[in-house]
Amino acid sequence: MGIAEAMFPLERRLLKRQRWERSPLSIKSMYAIAPGIIYHIVISDHYRRTLCGLYVVGDLEMIEEKPEDRILCLYCERIAAEKLKPKA
Repeated sequence: MGIAEAMFPLERRLLKRQRWERSPLSIKSMYAIAPGIIYHIVISDHYRRTLCGLYVVGDLEMIEEKPEDRILCLYCERIAAEKLKPKA
């Protein structure tokens, strides 16, 4: 916790809320597809990166609807599961 956050509790709550709103899993879901059967979860509209670290360029195309006829990337699936796992 920084000095400003300690001195101004209202700002501390706002900062926490802003951090949560920017977290990858709270952003509207976007997906990336390429020729084949695999799709990826996109974590950032600005940088156009997938959860597993790929950039959405070339053959990868961003879409808004989850592709029902494709398989989620194994690495995206593992990372998403870790982020959703409750901390002990």
